[in-house]
Amino acid sequence: MPRRTTLRAATMAVVVTLLALACSNGGTPGALSGPVAGGEPAETLPPVSALPSTGTGGLGKPACELLTQGEVAQLLGNPVTPPTASGDAECNWFTQVDMGTSAILRVAANDLTTAGPECTVQRDSLSADLRREPVEGVGNEAVWAWERVAVLVQGTFLACWDDAVILVFLSGEIDQARLRVQAQGMVETVRARL
Repeated sequence: MPRRTTLRAATMAVVVTLLALACSNGGTPGALSGPVAGGEPAETLPPVSALPSTGTGGLGKPACELLTQGEVAQLLGNPVTPPTASGDAECNWFTQVDMGTSAILRVAANDLTTAGPECTVQRDSLSADLRREPVEGVGNEAVWAWERVAVLVQGTFLACWDDAVILVFLSGEIDQARLRVQAQGMVETVRARL
């Protein structure tokens, strides 16, 4: 099979898997996991707790309203689908091109009493199999955790503040250092809007 066809099939397998998993949780925030290209398990995103309802608390609006489709496309460097919400706290954008990058945004904890515990839950829920790199200068604590799955790089950028926890999961056929920069850009843009 030609390389382009193989890459297209791998990318589509990931997109279909992410869509199916996002839809299977009934529209409520929850773990996102499942097989990706080659039968390897995808990274499992941790559960989100202490989520505010739409229009209340420090979030002020659902996650899908924090970034526009155009902003996500610009940050990722490729066209993406319109956002798909999984409750108020999670939003998904899927690549519209071969070898593009897809994104999931989670915003959890909206006040001083829940952010610290939520950060601990999110950090401790990251798979031990991921390569982890601490990130300086973003929030009180930030980590980039990533892995290569076949031709894809998948990474989670988790950043914690006293009053918010932001998690961005990206998956694409891209260098992990560039993926990290894209994820950090999304985190910082969202933080500026909370």
